[in-house]
Amino acid sequence: MNVLLHVLACGAYWASRSQSEVFCQSVKRLADGYGDGDSWLGLNLRGYPALLAFYPTGLVSVAQGDHRMLERLLTMMIRVERNKCEKSIIMSLSPCTILRRDLQQQLLPGREREFTPLSNHVFEVLRDPLRDYLPDDNAYDQAFDWFEYLSALVHCDRTITPEQIERANSGATDWCVGGPVGRFLWNRRDSDDSILARTRVGGSEGYPAIVAAILRIGLFRSVSNALNWDHFQLVKQAFDRFVVAQRNAMGVY
Repeated sequence: MNVLLHVLACGAYWASRSQSEVFCQSVKRLADGYGDGDSWLGLNLRGYPALLAFYPTGLVSVAQGDHRMLERLLTMMIRVERNKCEKSIIMSLSPCTILRRDLQQQLLPGREREFTPLSNHVFEVLRDPLRDYLPDDNAYDQAFDWFEYLSALVHCDRTITPEQIERANSGATDWCVGGPVGRFLWNRRDSDDSILARTRVGGSEGYPAIVAAILRIGLFRSVSNALNWDHFQLVKQAFDRFVVAQRNAMGVY
């Protein structure tokens, strides 16, 4: 995957709008059919190359500000098993879908005590291929959190009902709202620089530019210049409650 990761990072970063579909389709080609197999462990690990390809394509879209390619990537459907219906790429290629957290801790050397072992592993593996496009370590760290967090929010927006959002935001504890969690679960969690804080809407924080950018391309029920801040806020509040619950369950203090 090393050569391909460098190609995807470079190509996706410099691609024109007409060329960007090539890179999204490259990810899809790796992902389609990865679930065809016999053993549980082998079946899921066949998705690892697709996971590695999914992340840099999304991260350079963040770095380049190519939100059209980012939107296309996050809303793409893949056919995990060739004889089954297509599924959302976000849940099909999340670290915990590829490998359960307990197995991540067992199989990834030196990560036995980490909260998000596979996400941390991908973060380190991709640092070199993405260094030319996100040279600053802090910018890379923030872009990684934003990509994982945005992926989870898009998943929530496309899978949960308004009633479930309302229940979650009213304090329900059965966690009808959920999604894939990544390094943002623990990274900078008590800082104003955390991704949960940087995407907070309204109040003294105002309206974050990174959120406005993804609303302008039509995510979270926005249309053209009619940015649906209210809907984004509802989804974010519901998912953030889930994040806090996951932190408590894992002992992230």
